[in-house]
Amino acid sequence: MPENAFEYHTGPAGNWERIFVNLWPPFSSELFRQLGLQDTPVLHLPAATFSAVLGKFERILSLLRNRPRDHARLLSLLVYDILLCVAPAIPRAPSPRQLTRTLASAVAFAESHIASHINVRDLARAAGCTVAHVSRLFQAHLHVRANRWLANLKMRHAALLLDSTSLRIEEIGEAVGFPDPYHFSATFKRINGASPSAYRSRARRW
Repeated sequence: MPENAFEYHTGPAGNWERIFVNLWPPFSSELFRQLGLQDTPVLHLPAATFSAVLGKFERILSLLRNRPRDHARLLSLLVYDILLCVAPAIPRAPSPRQLTRTLASAVAFAESHIASHINVRDLARAAGCTVAHVSRLFQAHLHVRANRWLANLKMRHAALLLDSTSLRIEEIGEAVGFPDPYHFSATFKRINGASPSAYRSRARRW
């Protein structure tokens, strides 16, 4: 984060490389808040996560060097994918272990199935509990109904795609599990206060 000072050290080989990705508000600010990254200037990643993120950065560098026709959309999706990869590494406030594990399983399932048509019953099945129990967990820990949280998740991702890609609106609907463009537009407007086309026009004026 720009206001923080950092101290860098090389590894055993004596060299290092910094790679920066800049994200612009207001949508990145909301995304960071939802992922819990807004107050996390440094993350120490597990080896497997680091390897996966490094591979995505290498793909970003390749796209920037070669600039294929659809590189802007692919870059946006890769950066979003990186954020989803690193978010689980954030230290969390302690809470009852089983509740945390159950809710985390439901959230992870939803985040990895954004393009699928899923509902609260699917979240409960993925978490290994009843619909009533997963609903109570969302209400108790995230202070929102589970179905509302799921719709918000999908519409946040849709807003990101509207802002950062040139995908058609019906393609974005399909990318968040809404094959019916009318249903997608109605849900997006209900949550974000503007239709997808109006939202995109407004975002591009900023």
